[in-house]
Amino acid sequence: MTKRAVSRAGKGLSVPLGTPERRALALVGAIYDGVAEPAQWHDALGSLCDMFTGTLALLARHDDQGADLSLLASWGDPDLIASLANSYMDENPFVAAIPHMEVDVPMTTASIYEIEGPEFRSLWLASALNRDWVMPNAFNDFVWLPVIKGSDRHGSLLMVTDRARPEISGDD
Repeated sequence: MTKRAVSRAGKGLSVPLGTPERRALALVGAIYDGVAEPAQWHDALGSLCDMFTGTLALLARHDDQGADLSLLASWGDPDLIASLANSYMDENPFVAAIPHMEVDVPMTTASIYEIEGPEFRSLWLASALNRDWVMPNAFNDFVWLPVIKGSDRHGSLLMVTDRARPEISGDD
């Protein structure tokens, strides 16, 4: 993380090293670095996974016009990410929830089920993404954080967890 990002993230704060608060400030600084220098997103996404025990993380853009979900940056197993990007990104049923999401409000699988209704869970469970990518790779849950919403494009951070980690909760 650059000195400038550290100063922006923790200006005027005295936070002991090694504390969750310090790790959170470091994560915020890494995100600022990614915004300022896109090549730094890989490190920022890795910091996100480290902090919340994630398996992989993505920075994605959704274009309403072409209904495309494109990957801008990633962290995690390159083969799993390539498989997702090449075979399943365009078949993600959770994209339907984007219009109902608020910027800076993290969503999990359970919270998207709540806003999309009971039929959505069945749609997700029957999807190729779930059946052919999520289940064989032992993934369990995700956090989807909309970071920007435009009139026809949306940007999101996503972090995926595996079955070894408990489901994501408000305590996270």
